[in-house]
Amino acid sequence: MERFKIGAKVEILRRKNMPPGMWHSAIIAEESGDNYMVRYDCGLGVGGEGVQRVPRESIRPCPPYMRGAVAWEVGDVVEVFDVSHWKAAVIVKVIGWGCYCIRLIGIHWGICSSEIWH
Repeated sequence: MERFKIGAKVEILRRKNMPPGMWHSAIIAEESGDNYMVRYDCGLGVGGEGVQRVPRESIRPCPPYMRGAVAWEVGDVVEVFDVSHWKAAVIVKVIGWGCYCIRLIGIHWGICSSEIWH
């Protein structure tokens, strides 16, 4: 498993009270064995303080920015950045010019977006 330095920007997979596949932006605040203390960008965490202890297997590095680099097709499974979270989704319609209609996995409605990552 990858080790992260204090101050590194990462993403955290939150499993409680969240739809499946939702990743949140955070910064490594402290390392403690197989866990890290992270500070969320959007104030999530214990007691609303934005800090939480997270196991290493729930952390990944931030993906590189790839706007317009990939032509997605209907049925492709992707991740969509929406309100400071990465969410798992399926492409349901290609609009063009880098825009797509998607259906969030675990949610029964769709949105349109150009912020997609695979």
